Amino acid sequence: MKVVCVHALKSSLQPIEDAFQAASEETELHHLMDTTLLSLLKKEQTLSSTILYRFVEFCRRAEEEEADVILLTCSAFNEARDLIQPLTTVPVLRSDEGVMTQVARYQRVGLIATVNETPPPLERYLTSLAPDVDIRTKVDTEAMACLARGDKAGHDERIQQMVQQVQGEVDVIVLSQYSMAHTAGTVPAGNTPVLTAPEASVQHILGRKEAVTRWS
Repeated sequence: MKVVCVHALKSSLQPIEDAFQAASEETELHHLMDTTLLSLLKKEQTLSSTILYRFVEFCRRAEEEEADVILLTCSAFNEARDLIQPLTTVPVLRSDEGVMTQVARYQRVGLIATVNETPPPLERYLTSLAPDVDIRTKVDTEAMACLARGDKAGHDERIQQMVQQVQGEVDVIVLSQYSMAHTAGTVPAGNTPVLTAPEASVQHILGRKEAVTRWS
């Protein structure tokens, strides 16, 4: 199975590599990246034609590589999926598709993010799956700034602080961005389940693969 991952941040690459490796599946991963996308989104405040054109180009390249799946790994661009899917024959998956499918069964959800553009599309998607869900969102943009300048410890500490703020008030905690997945085993969540997007994405993709194999 060949999966083409589309990244807007360098920090998203290793988490999805690790998640597939942990699943012990023979999956061929290809990576496409444009690190200017987030700054462009901050500037234009919408999924502009310029941004969408870049995603269409990613899809074209994925088709050339004969990909089985295209995975968007940056949650800020998940809503581009519905706009670009009609333009490609390759299935395009949101970065949050797997994790939000799991989260939808919980009543109170703690959403942890380090980019301001991340929560709105995730909240809209989760609400479409579970209209009565109670979402408690925490965002700390300084955590991403720490990661960008190489201060991984500072980043991780800020993630832990956000988790502490919602722990005990929610039924599940979602580390919504791929870049924070490595903190899942260290955050002070008590008995509250902590879900990460890369692991859930891999489970979702492999589940699709099994379904296709079973019915083919």
